Amino acid sequence: MTTTPNLYRGFRFPAEIINQAVWLYHCFSLSLREVELILAARGIRVSYGTIRAWSLRFGRRYAKALKRRRPQPVNRLGNIAPPLCECAQPADGAKQKSTTERSPSAPVVTLPT
Repeated sequence: MTTTPNLYRGFRFPAEIINQAVWLYHCFSLSLREVELILAARGIRVSYGTIRAWSLRFGRRYAKALKRRRPQPVNRLGNIAPPLCECAQPADGAKQKSTTERSPSAPVVTLPT
C-alpha cells in the first residue's frame, strides 16, 4: 500500500493558507507584497519572503492548472483558431509597409531665427 506524501508537511501554516497565497500570486498577477497585505487584512501574518518561497515551490502546479483551464479561441465555424502570431505575416511572406514612415511630399517648415 503506497500513499502519496503530504506536500505541505513541515510547514508552519496549513495547506489552505499556502494554497490561497500562491493562488493569489499566480492567478491575479499580484506582487508578493500585495499578497502579503491581502493576507494581513484577513488576519494572517506572513512575510513576502515566505510567499516567494511558497510560490517557487508550489507555483508551477498552479501555473499549469491555470494554463489548462484557459479556453482555446474558436472561430465562427467552431474550429480552433490558429494563434495570432502565425496570422500576423501575410500569406506571401511579403513585408508590409510601415504607416509611420514620413512621405517625401510633406513640406518642411523652417522658422526665421
